[in-house]
This record gives sequence, structure tokens and C-alpha cells, in this order.
Amino acid sequence: EWDSLYWSIDQALYPLVAGAIAIRTALLPIIPHESNYYMVAFIAMFYASFSYQALLAPHKFRALFLAALIFQGAGALAYLVMPALGPFIYETGVTPTQTMAQQGMLDVYRDLVAGGPAWVAENGDANITAGLAAMPSLHTGGSFLFLLFAWRHARVLMPLYCLLFGFILVTSIASRWHYLIDLPVGLALAWFSAWSADRLIAWQDRGAKTTEAAPASNPDAPLIT
Repeated sequence: EWDSLYWSIDQALYPLVAGAIAIRTALLPIIPHESNYYMVAFIAMFYASFSYQALLAPHKFRALFLAALIFQGAGALAYLVMPALGPFIYETGVTPTQTMAQQGMLDVYRDLVAGGPAWVAENGDANITAGLAAMPSLHTGGSFLFLLFAWRHARVLMPLYCLLFGFILVTSIASRWHYLIDLPVGLALAWFSAWSADRLIAWQDRGAKTTEAAPASNPDAPLIT
């Protein structure tokens, strides 16, 4: 695991971490600890993006859907490249409910490592509901993907999305789910997913146009001349 390296980056840039913690703390009168608005904000962007694109910009729905699929698949693989648990193993975040969730997931992770396959066979279905994985931040990357599509095709959503995206950025750090380095990697993965979707769709459209432009075969023509 790469936690020690990522933690050293956090320590070198700790004013950014402290700033995120200060912002989240200042928002407590508006968004309390127990709200879990971190997840709610992401889900809201997810549903709003797909609903808007499907109903009001259907010609771009395919690109959004494909980009989201690429992002989720690539994100799962990215977890395996330089894996880490998260900065909560070093310090507690500002949200007690998230801290409790982190501790529970950490306990399950330790039991899994200690027990191996036998523990998974006996306890996996009841205890493994989500894995610990900090690098990259898929909530940050996913919300950025929706923000990117809003900028391109749904500008009316931009004011709301900027607020939600900013909150997700801040909370991902302040809750200590993520190291600082997790965020730009998640953003880069989202941009790559959108770019890949555009390229794949353009390639598919070119192939379709080529097929349409090809002369139709004559079913009555002799097979051998």
C-alpha cells in the first residue's frame, strides 16, 4: 500500500488540508455532520445529469452514458495500481458519522487480511459491502465528469453543479476519506473517460457513414461472371 507516500504529500501541502477542514467546519450550521451530503450531492448530480441529457439533449446521452461506463470501469482498475486505505488511518476527519464508517470498514479490512479466504467464505456476504480504496477519488472524478458535460451541453445546471462539486472536493479531504493526490488523479481519469467516449463515438459514426455510403449489392447479379 502507498498510504505513507500519500500521507507525506498531505503533510507537505497541509495548508490545503487545513483549508478544506476549515471550510467544512464553517458549513456545519447549514450542512450538519449527520447529513451525509457528500453522497447526496454526488447522487443528485448523477440523476440530474442523466435525466437532463435523456430528456433535453438526447443526442448527447450516448456520450454521457459511455463516459460514465468507462470511468467506473477504469476507476475500478485504477484502485489496483497504487492502492491506499485513506488518511483517516493517520488522523480523524471532521465528520463523526464518517469516522464511524471508516473505523468499521477498517475493522473489516483487518479481519479480511488476517482471516484470508476462509474469513471471506464465512463472513464476506455480511461484511464486505464496500472496499477501502482512496486512490483515486471516484466521487471527485465522477462529479467532475458530470460538471464537464454540464459545461458542454447543459449550462443551466452549472451554478448548482459548481456548488455541489466544490462541496464534494472539500468534504473528500475534510472527512479524511481521501489524500490530496487522490483528487487530481480522479479528475484526470474523468477527463480521459470523456475524451475516450468522444473518440469511440466518432469512430463508430464514421464506420456507420462508410457503410451507408457503400453501393448496395444487386441480389440478381450472377455470383460468377
